[in-house]
Amino acid sequence: MLYLSLDRHPPARRRGNCLVRFGDPGTVEDLRSSLAGMDGTYSRAESALRCDPGHALLVGEEPECR
Repeated sequence: MLYLSLDRHPPARRRGNCLVRFGDPGTVEDLRSSLAGMDGTYSRAESALRCDPGHALLVGEEPECR
């Protein structure tokens, strides 16, 4: 069965995930806002989204994550 979600949070989550992989630490706020918009239905997506801001902070060498 094919499922397509048409709200703004899944594309923002995917965009943030890609930007983290490219080493863009500026995507942390986008990821945090996407996390705030999650409804808790998609546990796998939410768990990945919870890891990405940490990865972005490590890439950006933010002092708060050391």
